[in-house]
Amino acid sequence: MGHSSRYLQRGVSSGKEDVHQAIKNVDKGLFPGAFCKVIPDMLTGDPDHCLVMHADGAGTKSSLAYIYWKETGDLSVWKGIAQDAIVMNLDDLLCVGVTGDILLSSTIGRNKSKIPGEVISAIINGTEEVLAELLVEVGDVVEAGDELARLDDSDRQDNLSDADRELRELTSASAIASVEKDLADTRVSLDTSNNNLIGLISLAVYRAEGYVDEYTLALAEAQTAADESPSEEADQLVNEAEQNLKWAESNYRVQMEYYENEYLPDNFNDYYWDDNVRVEFIDAPTEAEIASKRAEISGYEANIEELEILLNALVNDEDLPEDATGSQVSSLRQARQAVEIAQEDLEATTLTAPISGTVTAIYADESELVGNETLLVISDLTPPTLEAYFDDDLLKYGILPVQIFLCNKSHSCSVGFSVDSINLIDPSNARSPVMSCEQVLDKAKRSYWRYCKI
Repeated sequence: MGHSSRYLQRGVSSGKEDVHQAIKNVDKGLFPGAFCKVIPDMLTGDPDHCLVMHADGAGTKSSLAYIYWKETGDLSVWKGIAQDAIVMNLDDLLCVGVTGDILLSSTIGRNKSKIPGEVISAIINGTEEVLAELLVEVGDVVEAGDELARLDDSDRQDNLSDADRELRELTSASAIASVEKDLADTRVSLDTSNNNLIGLISLAVYRAEGYVDEYTLALAEAQTAADESPSEEADQLVNEAEQNLKWAESNYRVQMEYYENEYLPDNFNDYYWDDNVRVEFIDAPTEAEIASKRAEISGYEANIEELEILLNALVNDEDLPEDATGSQVSSLRQARQAVEIAQEDLEATTLTAPISGTVTAIYADESELVGNETLLVISDLTPPTLEAYFDDDLLKYGILPVQIFLCNKSHSCSVGFSVDSINLIDPSNARSPVMSCEQVLDKAKRSYWRYCKI
């Protein structure tokens, strides 16, 4: 299947035939065949100049950015969307020769209930930043990691302050006290619900169910351990767990007989009058009533687990487990991520040298707005050298000078050099190992680059 077919299957109109058909009657401008529409300079009326208009967007990448942001809370992805939209327009303008004097206008369409203001801010701030300070000049020699320039960090300082403030609010003493109260109240509610369930099914049945659950889990753990590390001792533990579970199940059946024959008549007996005749009956709890109470208990247990994790993270400043859930847990996780992202963004305002070399060009001035363009160029002006150490075999057999070629795996020789002299060194003082010709050839054959000819 070709690229065009895959595009069409995904609903992408790479050729935009339908768009061209829709605008076939619209004026094509001064140069109908140009990639972008070119019109007369109606701003100044200068007949020697013209205007080029173009509009494009980030396309489906915006949807991908939304999904990534919703999953991670990382706002930095929107900066990439903003810069991508700029590049999508600039490369088309370059196709008709436009290299400067460009006016940028951004249009952002959003659903306010889905896209908050912080995302809009990230998109706007992602299009351009102010170069606050240049720390190097053309000709300066720099080492990898040296500072080259600083961007205006006022907006990012504000972002970090806002993120810090939100995190402090979530981790304040009052916030911790509120979580502690919620945890205590939920535990009380759990106790009440457990007592209500006991009233419905009896304490004996409640305990019998607990034994069944406990020994079912114990058997599963013993079986897993025996499968992973078979032994007589492991088999014995499995056998004990099976016997315990059999007892628990038998005990449960006994308690259910007690429940139906004694507990229900003693606790749920009721009556009504029918023509002066007292009619007695057992108003037993329904399965729905019991299931509802069990679900209520499960909810309280889940809330307690979430609150305990949250409280531990707040009090001890520990990381949240990846599988931890709950609205308050999610809020704390997002607040921490927001601080980390804001700190990284702030650190990114300092531009450092990726390599060691010499500054050979600078394309921006201080106080200038910069975006996706190149700010400066660092070049490694050190000529490449190759050092090879041989023993005196080359001299002994009188084969100097020699010419050596290195080839890639396709046997296409692309690097050649001559050896006209040799530097004899004492192996005991050599910084690199001394190898014979045979060792050098063998080493070359086993590497990505192969010896081809000598």
